[in-house]
Amino acid sequence: MWVKTKIRFVLYQRATARLANHAFMGMRTAVRHSCAAFGRETGGALSARLGRAILPLFLVILSSGGVLPHASTPRDLPGASPMAVMEESLSHRPLWLTPATIVPVPAPAELARAGRLRPHELFAFAPYWTLDRAAAFNMRGLTTVAYFGVDVAGNGRLIREGTGWEGYESQQLAELISRAHKAGIRVVLTAKTFHADSLHQLATDRTAAARLGRELGAAIKAKNLDGANLDFEGFGTQDRARFPRFIDGVTKALHQQDEAWQVTVDTYVSSAQVEDTFYDVRAISRVVDALFVMGYDMYASGVASPNAPLPRYQTAIEAYIAKVPAAKIILGTPFYGYDWPTVSNAPHARATGPKTPITYADIVGAGWPRYWDVDAQSPWTAYKVGSQWHEVYYDDPSSLSQKAHLAAAYRVRGMGAWALGMEGADARLIQALLGKAVSILNGPAGPARSVAAPKPTTSSSPKSSPKAKPKPKPSPSASPSPSETPLPVPLPTI
Repeated sequence: MWVKTKIRFVLYQRATARLANHAFMGMRTAVRHSCAAFGRETGGALSARLGRAILPLFLVILSSGGVLPHASTPRDLPGASPMAVMEESLSHRPLWLTPATIVPVPAPAELARAGRLRPHELFAFAPYWTLDRAAAFNMRGLTTVAYFGVDVAGNGRLIREGTGWEGYESQQLAELISRAHKAGIRVVLTAKTFHADSLHQLATDRTAAARLGRELGAAIKAKNLDGANLDFEGFGTQDRARFPRFIDGVTKALHQQDEAWQVTVDTYVSSAQVEDTFYDVRAISRVVDALFVMGYDMYASGVASPNAPLPRYQTAIEAYIAKVPAAKIILGTPFYGYDWPTVSNAPHARATGPKTPITYADIVGAGWPRYWDVDAQSPWTAYKVGSQWHEVYYDDPSSLSQKAHLAAAYRVRGMGAWALGMEGADARLIQALLGKAVSILNGPAGPARSVAAPKPTTSSSPKSSPKAKPKPKPSPSASPSPSETPLPVPLPTI
């Protein structure tokens, strides 16, 4: 009986989630076209359209006790890249974007004359699911923004549908490009695929590189963009030798269209340390302007653990500069962390389920106490929902500042961020990557006693608005106190 009840409940959850998603899509379509509709439809017709979109959502809310079903919880997918898992967790969220009505402002001529890379790069991604907040992005100090992104098929053609393409065609992206260009910031287009079959076809099809170069070049020109970022995340060594040739072909095809276009490739943080991996970083670095090293998702298996511990950064940088010129390395950092269900609130407690990505803005907005992991040189927190403990490991201005100092000591090309919109309104994260945060705010190593349980959150998917989280007051004993601690390296001049 209990098993049957549970099965019915699971089926009910899935059905309500599908209905909510259809309702969201209907609402989005109605809202996106409402302005045009006012000129073509009577008020009654437009009201009917909105009613058809909103009514199913209203019924779902009533049937679920007033709680709106959200996107499926991210799960650990065997053989999937961390970025694929994160994108999968957000694939059902509605986008509040409008079709572009303007052509973006071209980059100023001096930007092209300045070279493809600045002496010190600060490279940040803008994913499609945060574009509706792009007007509030803090871009002061940035040199390159990468729109993430458009999908690539195995034959090298761009897939001109889906959420990434909707973002590419949006007014929000057009305005972001114009705003960046007016500030002297380069904007590039990320082409991506995380599918093993597509990656193998791209690496083995001799016509795929030229085809992708042509199609990507046309997409760059259409939006007055300034180059491409290639995010092809694979595993294993099957195509390790072929992949650099494919990247070389794409780069040459792009530079035949415009020599000033910047071309970068994203690589794993461990790629320089492990030979039996997808990326041959030495070979790839020879044919592109820079590598964006994805310096995150370095957590341990089965326990709540830091997303980007400082010692791992140092190990990764040393391995990379042994194979790649430091001037071709951009070290990426996370504006997010992971929420782990755990057996207790002890540091690095055993996980009882899959981790969930959560943005810095949501973490801070929740008001949880802040602890400091001395070994990782990064913050963490713990909270309780009912009888279930959770631990969240993440980065903040203090931990990011130390990473920026470490990178500067090794004289790499610059720093990067995944991703804009995840930091909320806190400009200190970008400032930390610029090397301008000189004081490290540490705190207690962990809770002195049980943390008061906050109310359950409404969503576990990354989003930049902190308002979606409850704001319980932290325990008085858990409040960190600022203190000046020695930096790992002297403050660089940037």
